[in-house]
Amino acid sequence: MKYFKRLDDLIEKAEGWALIMILSVMMVVAFIQVVLRNVFSSGISWGDGLTRALVLWAGFLGASLAVKQGRYINIDVISRLLSDRAKRVSRVCVYLFSSVVCFFMGLASVNFVKMEYDSATQYSIGIDSWIIELVIPSIFFFLTFRFSLKMIGILSGEPLEKQEWER
Repeated sequence: MKYFKRLDDLIEKAEGWALIMILSVMMVVAFIQVVLRNVFSSGISWGDGLTRALVLWAGFLGASLAVKQGRYINIDVISRLLSDRAKRVSRVCVYLFSSVVCFFMGLASVNFVKMEYDSATQYSIGIDSWIIELVIPSIFFFLTFRFSLKMIGILSGEPLEKQEWER
């Protein structure tokens, strides 16, 4: 379990740095596009396509980081009223369900990426769409891993993760 937690921490750091780089590139490209369009009445032909692709990556990486840090959308009105033991059971069920859903979404997105590969479509930036869309199954499988780790942690007696309203 210790090895998997270290791996998860390493993935979190890589995702954080990747997200910083992606957001930086998005901001620079968007700024250059605005300046070129408004001042020189031109633009970068691939700028909008790159920005759209980076938004996809930023969204999925952000979702993965949110799960790691426990900052995902959570409807927990009832859990405020539960005892500690009932909260543990509730969270195990939620994490199990989330793991299963993310796993099947990962499988479905693998099929989606395969269809994109077979169709040989390209983004406007000249890159095959399936390469850009590889982030989708990757993150769904990372989410499966993360929710499973959280579930195993609760089952092994680790303290419950504080919810946003408890921080």
